Amino acid sequence: VKVCDEHILRLRDLVHIKQSYHAIARPDCAAGDDPQNYALTNFFCTEMSPTPAVGGLPLDGARRFIAAAEPFDRGLYAAPCGVVSAKSSELVVAIRS
Repeated sequence: VKVCDEHILRLRDLVHIKQSYHAIARPDCAAGDDPQNYALTNFFCTEMSPTPAVGGLPLDGARRFIAAAEPFDRGLYAAPCGVVSAKSSELVVAIRS
């Protein structure tokens, strides 16, 4: 897994550090519809979500702080969204507004 693009994204009222990641699964893991072939996509969904912009860092500490400090459940606030197949995946962060 490598960061292939990192830049500042300036919006009207805020600024994001935007990063794009690129990874290639081993050739012996890239064919067929075996659920094992989705390991790389699962890694991005479980280990890199929520992003620091949504949840904070370090992730475990941020989750504990949010659970203790907020008097409500955020519900499905942000999540990876995109196209997943046995051959490739493209995911972005979707944020509920």
